[in-house]
Amino acid sequence: MTTQTSKPIALFPDVPRQTPFIGENGMVHELWLQYFDQLTIRLQTILRPEGFAIPQQTAANIALLVANENSIPPYNPTGYIIYDSTNNAFKGNIAGTWKTFTLT
Repeated sequence: MTTQTSKPIALFPDVPRQTPFIGENGMVHELWLQYFDQLTIRLQTILRPEGFAIPQQTAANIALLVANENSIPPYNPTGYIIYDSTNNAFKGNIAGTWKTFTLT
């Protein structure tokens, strides 16, 4: 049985839903400030003036994505772009089929 390699940390921090936005002192709660700090740092890491950082997956994980596409509703990968770190190639899902981008 094929197992997926460990997942990287979440792309964006979780929203502190259980904490009110405004604390008892009338100021923005410390957890919300921390959330916005983390979100800003992650966005600056992914969206840079040099271009977008495309998420990476190994070829084994991409094969699992293809095998499990229809088993995780409402999963719809159409339009996704990932970087295959095993084969050093960009891949995209076009109309439900993963294709390797060729650069000429």
